[in-house]
Amino acid sequence: MRALEECRALLTPLDHQVLLAGAENAAAASMETMFADEADGDDLASGTIYVLRSKSEHPVVAAHRDVLHKIGVTGGDVDPH
Repeated sequence: MRALEECRALLTPLDHQVLLAGAENAAAASMETMFADEADGDDLASGTIYVLRSKSEHPVVAAHRDVLHKIGVTGGDVDPH
């Protein structure tokens, strides 16, 4: 359908996810939308992304503490201490 100009003309106004764009354009548009500086009107905060260093004393973990991190998402609070 991307190649048919008449289909593109009808579908482009409805293509909010930029699915009709070429792969490079779609990826760039997706990143711009995902990491916008401001929230859209329909955005809803649903959690917090966190990155933590382990406090484990396990020798392998302790030896790589500067590069080994836990990344997660929570709907609860994240204690900064």
